[in-house]
Amino acid sequence: MNKAIGLFALAIALVALPAAAQAPARGPQECAALRNLQLPGVALTEISAEWMPAGPPPNLPPGFKIVLPAHCRMEGTLERRKGVDGQPYGIGFALALPGTWNGRFLFQGGGGFNGVLAPPYGTTVAGDMSALARGFAVVSTDSGHRAPKGNALDTTFLGDQQASLDFAYRAVDRVTAVAKVIIAQHYVQPIARSYYVGCSTGGREAMLAAQRHPLEFDGVIAGAPNMRVYYS
Repeated sequence: MNKAIGLFALAIALVALPAAAQAPARGPQECAALRNLQLPGVALTEISAEWMPAGPPPNLPPGFKIVLPAHCRMEGTLERRKGVDGQPYGIGFALALPGTWNGRFLFQGGGGFNGVLAPPYGTTVAGDMSALARGFAVVSTDSGHRAPKGNALDTTFLGDQQASLDFAYRAVDRVTAVAKVIIAQHYVQPIARSYYVGCSTGGREAMLAAQRHPLEFDGVIAGAPNMRVYYS
């Protein structure tokens, strides 16, 4: 089965699920079950899922004050492959699934040239409370490559055409589709609202998401989009 068709069919089936007044609470048991997740037509590998207790996240920089709710931190890689340069590539993503979900989904935009899997907290333009703390399910992505030594300004991946396309726009579309299916399946309930928030490269991704896939998100925040505009 074609991967895109298989994922689309599964998404349609999950959207047809009856909407509940409130999503059922989820805990360590449901989180652990995600390690064995299989999605028809989707090449999903390197899956991990860990239950994170409520409190401040680990390795928090000095001066930052973030308190997160109990949630499941899931990671996975889509379409793992070897590039023309012999290096491994794949669209990595991290998904935070709160124990108590508000029915909403947030895609957290990247920065620089990406290549870094940022913690999916949803802190951009969030004020005093992150999106995750508000009950959103939040996803982030490395956009298809991992930067050496976590250097988000590294551009060596651009020598691989597929990696370039994934960074340019494709990773956002793929991760959005997969994240939505996982969320709906995890909570046994379709997503009520979906949003994209990003700045700089994340702002560019937000603009592209609105233009290329206008039905994927109910709203986008595109801060300082890092993109060129040509006028004739």
